[in-house]
This record gives sequence, C-alpha cells and structure tokens, in this order.
Amino acid sequence: MSDADSKTLPDDDAGSFSVVRSGDEGGARVGVLQTPHGTFETPCFLPVASHGELRNLTFEDAADCGSRLLMVNAWHVFRRAGAEELLKAGGLHGWMGWSHSVMTDSGGYQVYSLRETSRVDDEGVTFLSPEDGKEDQLTPERVIEIQRIIGSDVITVLDECPPYPCSKEAEQAAMERTHLWARRSVTAFQEMPPRYGRRQALWGIVQGGVSEDLRKISVDELSQHPFDGFGIGGLSIGMPPSVMREMTALVCERLPHDKPRHLLGTGLPPAILDGIEDGVDTFDCVLPVRKAERGVAYTSRGPIYYKRHAPRGLADSAIDPDCGCTTCRDYSWEELRRLYRSEKADAARLVAIHNLAFYHQTLHDARLAIRKREFRAYRDSFVEKWDSGEGSAPQQGGGSPAASRTVGGSATPPMMRGMSPVSSSMGGGSPAKATRATPSPDKASKGSAVDESDAKTQKRGPSITGGRGVLHIKVKSNNVIVTFTDEQGQVIGWSTAGRAGFKGARKNSPMAAAFAGREAAQQAIDAGVQRVSVKVKDVQGRSEDVLGAVRDAGIEITSIVNVP
Repeated sequence: MSDADSKTLPDDDAGSFSVVRSGDEGGARVGVLQTPHGTFETPCFLPVASHGELRNLTFEDAADCGSRLLMVNAWHVFRRAGAEELLKAGGLHGWMGWSHSVMTDSGGYQVYSLRETSRVDDEGVTFLSPEDGKEDQLTPERVIEIQRIIGSDVITVLDECPPYPCSKEAEQAAMERTHLWARRSVTAFQEMPPRYGRRQALWGIVQGGVSEDLRKISVDELSQHPFDGFGIGGLSIGMPPSVMREMTALVCERLPHDKPRHLLGTGLPPAILDGIEDGVDTFDCVLPVRKAERGVAYTSRGPIYYKRHAPRGLADSAIDPDCGCTTCRDYSWEELRRLYRSEKADAARLVAIHNLAFYHQTLHDARLAIRKREFRAYRDSFVEKWDSGEGSAPQQGGGSPAASRTVGGSATPPMMRGMSPVSSSMGGGSPAKATRATPSPDKASKGSAVDESDAKTQKRGPSITGGRGVLHIKVKSNNVIVTFTDEQGQVIGWSTAGRAGFKGARKNSPMAAAFAGREAAQQAIDAGVQRVSVKVKDVQGRSEDVLGAVRDAGIEITSIVNVP
C-alpha cells in the first residue's frame, strides 16, 4: 500500500495493527502498522526528533534513509511551536514539513529527568522548565490536549518512571500513579475529538520497575483499557541488560498479541535485536544521530571512531564496506575524519545518514529473517560480528568510495541505493548492500602527519575493549568526584565539582554533580567508551545527577553497584 493510499484509510483502519508472521523461536514477529500518514512493517526503528527537528539532518535526509516514523517529545515541541502555530499549520506534520508518521512521547520523561526540580502527586507533575526556569505542570488531561493539538499519529499517556535503583515501594507507587493517570487519559481522549479530522491512536505505558509481580499487575491493569498499543517504560535507565531482557520478555508475553509494543529509549542494535526476539515491535533512541556528532559510526562490525585515523590499510575504505548508503559509497574513512576536524556539522550529517541507514537495514534484515523463520540465527550472527572487536578495525574487503564530493549545506540529499525518494514499499524499502572491489592502498595515511591531538590519543595507555569502561562516583560531604577507567583500572577521564568553580555547599548541588559527570563523560567518549559498569559511593544522594549527565552524553550504563 502506498503512502497516498494510507492517507485515505477509514478511521477504523487508521492506527490499526496486525501480525503477519510470527517466528518459530521466541516472540519475534513481523507486523503491519497503519496510520493516517503511512503504512509500514514492524519491527522498525524511530529516530528521535525531540524538539521537532533532527540535529544536523533534514527530514528529507531521514526519509531517504528509510525513516517512516519519528518520535517527538510532545512537551518540548508544544513549548517551542505554541498552540497557535500548530493549529495554523494543521498540526505537527505541517509545522515540521514531515509527510510520514509521528509518535509523541507524552513528556512524562520530564518526571524522571527533572526530578530534582519537580513535584509529583496524583494530579500530575509540576516542574521548573530548563529553558526559562518558569514553573510548568503536566496533568494527564493536559498531555492529551497537547497531543490533540499536535495531531500526532500515535499518542502516549502520561506516566511516572521510577529511578533505578529504588525500593519496591517506590516502584509500586509510580506504577499505581501511572495507572491512575492512564484511566484519566482514556477519559480525556474520549472527550476531546481529533483536531484535524484524522484518527489518532492512544498507547498506554507499562511500568513496575524491575519487580516481576508489579510488571504483571501493570500489564493486566492497562490491558483492560481500550488502548491501541503499549509502550514499555522504565527499562533503559541503567539496569543490567539481563534484567532489562527479563522484564521485556515478561511484559511482551503477557500483553495482548494483537496490539503493537514499543520499547522506550532502547538504542544499540544488539539490544534492539534482543527486544525483537522478546516480542517488541518498535524502538526509539537518540544514539544514531547524537553519536555521529561525537565521532562515532555504527557498522556491521560494531562502533568505530571515524574522527580518528583509520587502521593501516583502511583509510581509503568506507567506514562500513557492507553498507550501501551514499556516505559509504562516496566517502572514505580518511575523508570523513578530515571533514570532522574542519567541518564537524557536515561530517556529523553524513555519518548520521549512514547510522540511520544502518539501523533501518538491520531491522529490514531482521524482518526478512523472521519471515524465513531464521531470526535467532540472524541475531546470533549479527551479535557475534558486532562483539568481535573488529569495529575499530574492519576486516579488509571494502574498496574505495567511487568518488568524493564537495560537502555543504546545499549538497544533494543522499539516498539509499535502489530507493526512490518516496518509497511505496512497507518499511521504507529494502536498501541494497553495496558490492565493493579490492581495497586500494592507504595513500592518505602513508607519510601524512598525525596531528597533535590524534598522537596523544594513540599514546594513551588505557585499553578500551568493545567500548567498555568503568565509572566510579564518589560523593563526599564537600565534593563530587567522577572518574572513568578502563576495565584494568587505568584512568581515562575524571572531573570534580570543584573544577567548575563550585564552592562550599554548592559543590554538592545537582548542577555541580551534573557538571562533573558531563565533563568526565566527554573525556571517556573521546577515549572510546560506549558503555560502563558503575561503582558508587554516595552519602549525599548526588549520584543520580551524575548518572543522568552520563546517560545524556550517550554512554550506556550496564550495571550499578554500591561500594562501601
């Protein structure tokens, strides 16, 4: 069905979901999701445009990569655009200039991320806006009203995400409040008609922390309401991957089979494939775009740091020889590295295009494997290659890009090979993989001077294997100390509240702790850290501010241990 066809879907069909193939192994399945702005297959990935824009990318870039559904933060975009502008534009699609589908996050994550300055009760959440410091409030009814004005295809309800770790009592309180808000959201949704004559789907959010019995209670409660789909919340905030998988599988097994399931905020490809195996249909994350700006490309052999010199013999190769996107077709690793140093935004755009194309290709291949009933073999093969440690030095076998071109704001938007600008096939088409010639000699790296910053990086002693590191947080009565090490204990980045000029009691403030976390995290990212286990010694309760800053920097937290 083409996009044009999907725009004329009857109200009863818009927002509908059907499972067209279930795998023999686990809960993996292929589905078809219909919205007033398109029909596409699941499992699929949603790029995140929190404020109604994609950093360094145009929406045409995103569509050309295969994106057909975006995740937008309702609260952020409503504050930015305002009701008058949204109504004048006919909703968010017209305001953004995006013709495909949109899911909106309720803004409930503000309950979690702004908890130091927020107040939560049964009425809703009251907090200080990070933009202007003014007090704002989100209630279940206001969140529905905002999303009616926005006109998104999929609406999510206001929920409360408890921090991790926390007591079971705190998990239960957040879950019960989420259920109360869900009931009020359904009533508000039924009482407020759509603004633009097209049906919007309403999805509930499952909570319950890491307690099996609470997750079951949450699923059973929400399943009694007329939701069109379900989000699974509170599982991408630092718990070990094994716990996250256990909770995801439990929830998916218990949710209605005929409703779509979305795993909120889960981002690395291996974790997405785990979610697919457990029965998840859609995923969103900031990583593909955010990490491109920080010098990271995701490839079939794991993440690479394109902002650094390529391993010997690979400078003229594409960053991913197996990828058919125009970035890999037209630019070498060395060209992207040099561009990152001179025109960072242009390099970030090109690599974000590659990262999104890689994510969509991975999900396309996953759907194909499910149809063939070979998903588990596909997942195991993908993860083995990803974890092989070859990401920083891809196997030889990739040739030189066909040609380099001048980069600038007016460059022709790249497209995946074999894709038309507006694909009529479900899921955004099936991007073709490039066939490459024998690699050419590394002309760029031979005899070229390594600049001072790269030389320092290469001489650094710590060894980062598979992007793994350790984060040590020590909160004292008069300071916050944040240190990143490799797995052998060698320091790769550190900071303290005192380094930013915080004095006296202010050294223990949320702002000071966040600063220390943010500065140390950037050093760790520059050293190649992607994920960390955490060791915490905290007598003042400031470690959550550090962890929030580290997560916002794009580092995955795999486990948290309190030490004496």
